Amino acid sequence: MQLEEADYGLTHSAMGQGGGQPGDETLLVRFYRQPMQNMARSETEGRPIYEDVDMVEIRVPGNKLMVIAEKATQAHKNRFPEHWKRYSARESQEDISGTLLEEWPAITRSQVEELRFFHVRTVEQLVTLSDAHSGKIMGIQDLKRRGAAYLEHSKTQSEANALSETKRQLDEQQALNATLSSRLEALESLLSKNVDEPKRRGRPPKDDSERTT
Repeated sequence: MQLEEADYGLTHSAMGQGGGQPGDETLLVRFYRQPMQNMARSETEGRPIYEDVDMVEIRVPGNKLMVIAEKATQAHKNRFPEHWKRYSARESQEDISGTLLEEWPAITRSQVEELRFFHVRTVEQLVTLSDAHSGKIMGIQDLKRRGAAYLEHSKTQSEANALSETKRQLDEQQALNATLSSRLEALESLLSKNVDEPKRRGRPPKDDSERTT
């Protein structure tokens, strides 16, 4: 899914001053915004969490196979300054942070598309949608209740998972402490045994072969 796409540019003037590379003026370049899953937050909160990420797509005219699509870096912004400037200047860009409606099993595809029309993209946005802006959406109150229950369940499950992980780490630490304590006791016992044994001083007695008459 691609959001708020910047236009392609083919002219040399679109490249701006500096930053470009030879041949860049012939490339098809666009910056766009795309929701990507934040794996760390998803794991922490126990549900799929998406965030908007700036992307860049670079195509070579006439070559359908030569397509680069990746996360936009500062190097891309420096290389294509005018493209980035036009993209950044757009005022209608949405910022997505949360669980996309299409990732929520309790909603139909038609409901997702209807809510998209009203610029509602995530479960979090759905739940906080005011009655003044949701009156025309069929079944919206039931969806909001189910969305709130889903978020609350996810929060509870996330907290339970966090407690379980903490307990697991504590159990591992206790087991490690017990092992270290056992090894320390064995070492202390060995050292004590060595200290208690009498030390033999001087040369050992001569045997018969060494004695002289």
